Amino acid sequence: MKLKLTITSLFLGILVSYSQNFSTEISGRVMYFDDPITDVHIYNTGTKQGTSSDANGEFIISVKLKDTLSISHIEYTNRKIIVTNQMLNQSYSIFYLEVMTNYLETVELKNHNLSGLLFTDAKSISKDSILKASHFIEEMMRIAKLPSKNTELYNREASYVNDVDPISMNGVGGSVGIPLKDKANELRRELRLKKNTPERIITDFGVDYFIKKLKIPEDKIFNFLTYCDYRNIFDLYNNNEILKVLNILNAECASFNKIEE
Repeated sequence: MKLKLTITSLFLGILVSYSQNFSTEISGRVMYFDDPITDVHIYNTGTKQGTSSDANGEFIISVKLKDTLSISHIEYTNRKIIVTNQMLNQSYSIFYLEVMTNYLETVELKNHNLSGLLFTDAKSISKDSILKASHFIEEMMRIAKLPSKNTELYNREASYVNDVDPISMNGVGGSVGIPLKDKANELRRELRLKKNTPERIITDFGVDYFIKKLKIPEDKIFNFLTYCDYRNIFDLYNNNEILKVLNILNAECASFNKIEE
């Protein structure tokens, strides 16, 4: 009897070892909430083999116990999954990804005594080094091309002045320019910001996101963003609440497409 138990235990041990060291195929699905994600790259770091999810977010890949699956997509955060006995036994697994949010790097501009005129500032450098002047100009041009979210500087308007009748000023000083309040400039800044916001959203999210993910025709993207504005997506975007914007776009795309049909 003991001999039979020993043989049985040995046989089971061989089966477990066999199942751990040999590959088997498993299938799965990659999702974002209730939506399948297509073109997700699934890569087995152990076997150096990979595959991609189809239009339904589904895939099939060969694995063995304790292999690591790297799941990646350009629009979503990457995940690494270690293959467990449960995954091998159930054969079908669902993996959820989160939307990737990209932030611009912070640029720090240090204090300086520059006038803002490129060639005037370049001439102020010591003339004992032509190379230093060249590097100085190149650096100023590089900084000028850096992206910025400082909308106050980007949208700054020229100061408004009002000509005052010298008689009402007791004839002193002739016509005097008096700056008006910043209300007009502020309104112009807000209008320009709102006008530019759809273009910035499309640039940040990418045209493919609207076409492939939301199924919005390319020539209808601006219309779709305007359609969603009743939920204040432009204000949310300008306040850097990107996740809320994405959730609204995902929620509204179906109703918009029905209207366009």
